[in-house]
Amino acid sequence: MKTKLKYFSFFLLILSPFQVSAGKYSASFLKIGVGARYLGFGGAGTAVAGDLSSFYWNPAGLAAISRIKAQLMYAGQFGGFGSALGTFQYGGFVLPLRGGADIAVNWVRFAVDDIPVYPELEGRNIMQRLQNPAIRPAGTPSGYIQDSENAYFISFAKNNRFVLDLGWLYFRVPVEIPFGVNFKIIHINLGRESASGVGFDFGAMIKFSLGDFFVSSPLGKFCFGFTFKDVGKTPLTWSTRHRDFIEPGFNWGISYEQNLTALKSKLLFAFGFSDTGSGGVEWQFYDKLFLRAGVKDRRFTAGAGLTLSLFRIDYAFSNHDLGFSHRISADVDLGFLMKK
Repeated sequence: MKTKLKYFSFFLLILSPFQVSAGKYSASFLKIGVGARYLGFGGAGTAVAGDLSSFYWNPAGLAAISRIKAQLMYAGQFGGFGSALGTFQYGGFVLPLRGGADIAVNWVRFAVDDIPVYPELEGRNIMQRLQNPAIRPAGTPSGYIQDSENAYFISFAKNNRFVLDLGWLYFRVPVEIPFGVNFKIIHINLGRESASGVGFDFGAMIKFSLGDFFVSSPLGKFCFGFTFKDVGKTPLTWSTRHRDFIEPGFNWGISYEQNLTALKSKLLFAFGFSDTGSGGVEWQFYDKLFLRAGVKDRRFTAGAGLTLSLFRIDYAFSNHDLGFSHRISADVDLGFLMKK
């Protein structure tokens, strides 16, 4: 090893939640989360459908989209927009197909620029460097490297509707079971080295109205969802011929949506379960104003959204030991491009 990274860069790349080549932490930039809406209520998106960034939380959620949409997101990771240690971006596009199906293309990128690299320390130990000024480190970097991590997703989702007949008089419950798959290509550049890999995700949901189930119209809608990420392990092959694997992950969650007719609004409660739990609530007023709050990894998250004509702007805030994170998403409805 001819060079060493500066301490804070080492801490950033090795100890933070998005290490790039450390065994089980391979490509863990994909664990940061996509979409300010979901991140605002704690990232509990496994059982929440209808948003373009659903592909990340559960690709089955894309099946609830009936119009052409595009979405962009920017996040300063660990710090303010002008002082963040890293940047995280996302862009996507979804196209509804016939028969309740959708196809989407998404791109996720994480980057750290200007990581300083320092020469290998001279001398056998610290005492030699203290005694001999000529071999003491000057504290000046010999150069800089960049970390750029990209993932490209092609997603397909299909909704399946049927009526569940429980055999009781007048007891027929409409049920939806959407499913979705992700095909993803991952490419990482870290300094002079690079890695690539291909992986798959699978997800499904079960959605029905509790009002239909209990024959009580005031009750809202319930959803159960699950995802298998990196099915069969996703290999990452480095230019050094070293190979890492992204371990498979299983997530599941539930959500409940309740109409508040008198207030002309809705309440959405969502909970997700994986290695750690998450949960949150979203209040929707006239489908124009959205307020969100949640908990992820025992840390508070919050967010808000506003719909303006064809656009919806969402903001999310979260906290971490390395600093605050701010995320902004912009969602545009391109349904006018569809043939009538």
